[in-house]
Amino acid sequence: MPYSELHDIAAEFSLSREAIDRLEALMDRVLASDQQTDLPGRSPETLHWSQLSVDHNLSTPGHAVFENLAAASGGALRPRYRQLKLLGRGGMGNVWRVRDRDLGRTVAMKILRAELLGNAAGAARFVGEAQVSAELQHPGIVPVHELGRMPDGRLYFTMREVRGRTLGAVIREVHQSLSSPQDAAGGWTFPRLIAAFHKVCETIAYAHTRGVVHRDLKPQNIMLGTHGATQVVDWGLAKLLRGGNSQSIVELPTGELPPDATTWTRQGSVAGTPAYMPPEQARGETDLLDTRSDVYAMGAILYEILSGRAPYAEPSEASVLERVLTGPPQRLTPSAHAPAELIAICEQAMARDVADRFPTASAMAGEVVAWLDGVRKREQARSVVRQAEESETAARDLRDRAGELRGQARAALAEVGRWEPQERKAPAWALEDGAAELERQARHKELEGELLLEGALTHDPDLPEAHAALAERYRAVHAIVEAARNMVGASRLETLLRTHAEALPDGHRQREELFTYLQGDGQLSLDTSPTGAEVIIERYALQHRRLVPVEARDLGRAPLRDVSLPMGSYRLHLRAAGRPRVCYPVNIGRLQRWDGVPPGGDTSQPIPQPIPLPSTLAPDEVLVPGGWFSSGGDRAASNALPARAIWLPSFVITRRPVSHREYIRFLNDLLAQGREDEALRWVPLGDDGASIYRRQRGRFGWGHAAGQGHTAGQRWQSDWPVTRVSWHAAQALAAWRAERTGHPWRLPGELEWEKAARGVDGRAYPWGDRFDPSWCAVRESFQGEPGPTSMARFPTDESPYGVLGMAGGVSEWTATTFADHGPEVTNGSVQPGAEDGEQAVTRGAGWTQTGLSARVCSRGSRAKTGRLLDLGFRVCRSFRGTDR
Repeated sequence: MPYSELHDIAAEFSLSREAIDRLEALMDRVLASDQQTDLPGRSPETLHWSQLSVDHNLSTPGHAVFENLAAASGGALRPRYRQLKLLGRGGMGNVWRVRDRDLGRTVAMKILRAELLGNAAGAARFVGEAQVSAELQHPGIVPVHELGRMPDGRLYFTMREVRGRTLGAVIREVHQSLSSPQDAAGGWTFPRLIAAFHKVCETIAYAHTRGVVHRDLKPQNIMLGTHGATQVVDWGLAKLLRGGNSQSIVELPTGELPPDATTWTRQGSVAGTPAYMPPEQARGETDLLDTRSDVYAMGAILYEILSGRAPYAEPSEASVLERVLTGPPQRLTPSAHAPAELIAICEQAMARDVADRFPTASAMAGEVVAWLDGVRKREQARSVVRQAEESETAARDLRDRAGELRGQARAALAEVGRWEPQERKAPAWALEDGAAELERQARHKELEGELLLEGALTHDPDLPEAHAALAERYRAVHAIVEAARNMVGASRLETLLRTHAEALPDGHRQREELFTYLQGDGQLSLDTSPTGAEVIIERYALQHRRLVPVEARDLGRAPLRDVSLPMGSYRLHLRAAGRPRVCYPVNIGRLQRWDGVPPGGDTSQPIPQPIPLPSTLAPDEVLVPGGWFSSGGDRAASNALPARAIWLPSFVITRRPVSHREYIRFLNDLLAQGREDEALRWVPLGDDGASIYRRQRGRFGWGHAAGQGHTAGQRWQSDWPVTRVSWHAAQALAAWRAERTGHPWRLPGELEWEKAARGVDGRAYPWGDRFDPSWCAVRESFQGEPGPTSMARFPTDESPYGVLGMAGGVSEWTATTFADHGPEVTNGSVQPGAEDGEQAVTRGAGWTQTGLSARVCSRGSRAKTGRLLDLGFRVCRSFRGTDR
């Protein structure tokens, strides 16, 4: 051996110059003895480096310098092997990588430590390890090739070299990656780690069937190969159970343990590794050691896999042993990487009482593989969930593209007159057809996604991702169905939603959110002017198919802030001293907040502005407080507008349509002012073109109607709604009323009319969502021939504000010029519309119409010059803050 190599070895162990000189002299003697000269009193066959170290006073930790010298000299190994690299040091021997010249392969060689060479017990245990390992023929146990003796007398055995890392190193790496996601775990995931642990369980189960107990199982004695191999190594403390006779535990000197001795193999009366040994082993009760002792150690390994730390972490071997004897380790808390099922396996395996553990390693392996099977099924299910997410993404993209096409179609049709031929409309129709096809494809993708999610649950019925995704789908559809007031469909979807929400585990991020959605409570905030108004609340409940206010209770005095209310429709009564009671409907939507914040605002406005004084409202006038309401959205109604949330300022509307009595007063006042031409222009005309009123002594009056078809001969009642008047005549009366009262009376806009008729909660009729002909004056309401009637005959036809006759009786003019899309609305605010159109919007059903027209969202279109048998009107005015 070159002296330069000797110097390298000496430098590795920081030897002094004097020690190096002694080593050089020693090397000269070794080389001489290899050639022909023996050391005094010794032959080359009995020469071993441990004795030389004593003779020459060269002490190093574990005598490793002499192991290196022996290998480097080439004189200590049999000629068959060439030493390559030290792989590791153990309590009984060191492991080297060597080259087997005979077979031309690299193997691992474990060589008995030099200081144990003269120890018969140590030699016996070393041979026993080799023989046990050789007998256990299993993929999880390293095969032994040869057992022999070195020329210097040391025992060795060769085995297949396991290339990879210890389980302990991989555990540390995986847990580091869990706390620092940017640090990769070398391809190791938590399920893969448990799969490797399952292989350990199977390996130990096999050893037990061969009557062998390992007794020193720990993460450092488990090697994870580069190609998925998992092998249990270091069988030096193995115990044989054949025939019921246990091999006695051989006592060996412990020597001085290194600082981390709590995870090193301890040899002696208590043999094993303190942090992983069961209590009976820690007590030295060797007669109690059996296969369940290994089960405990496997539980301790699982503990470290789940927590990232050994079961007992103490600064010394003695303190660890004391903790093992005192009680179980700190209990693990379930988490994403410490599943409750695996914690249960760990706790049973580490039971203090031997009888409470798994009876066999095979039984424990079965529990672990059952969990792994569940994980595999869960991964399959998650793969299906990912496919469902892809379908959902595709559906959203299709709907977005469909929306773009529909927008283009609307823009194109807006430039084409309704009367123009189909050739002009065909391009827009093609865009609509394309949008419809994309929506069809989107529905298909949505259905595909839903079926995939249901399929994922067949793989794993408890998969949270599938339940959460289905719950979100049902919640989205439920919101749409509920907004459309389809209570049957909403109830079904709510049941499905609740089912999947309940399937989510406690603590799941979406579980509480979904149950909060199902609960649906919202909040109410309210300001009044003057402040301090008393607030009485009534909840609308379904009784005999109608929404009826019930359960009146006092909410206190305004202002109110974030009062929690169950979702639903309510009617508030605002009472201020010396002022009339104001009716204020509110709708607490699911998880929504109701307040008086207008579009574009950030602070709540008093509702209304202000509460009026008694002189402000006449007995037949109703205040509709400003604020938000749900407009349109009734697909069953004719020409209904789309569903929108719209803010309208406060306004006043007459409780009943304009009656014959008031209209005749209007005409007679025109006559009194000498405006006879106007009076004659606005007088209602029958089918024969003649006035329906009698004129005596220059004034109009009422009596028998003439020439009115099926109403001919009937006596008109003065409180019946006036009909057969044009839109312009209705406007003229509103202007006349404004002149007389000083208030800005006018025809209501169609959205004002709709809010006054249905309130704020989007109901289909003034009384709710169900229809019965006895509740309003339409064709089906009469046993015989239908005709005009008094509002008093149908008291049920009353809106939440107390406005009468808005479902039936007469159809009514509005101020709004007809447009298919309705008034322009920007961010909830109604924009001024065109006033010069020839067609005006009519709302409500006349006595000649069916109940379908009684839906408050139904819209008619009539020429402003038209005078129809059952077409009348009512007037409204804006409510100004100065109206006190």
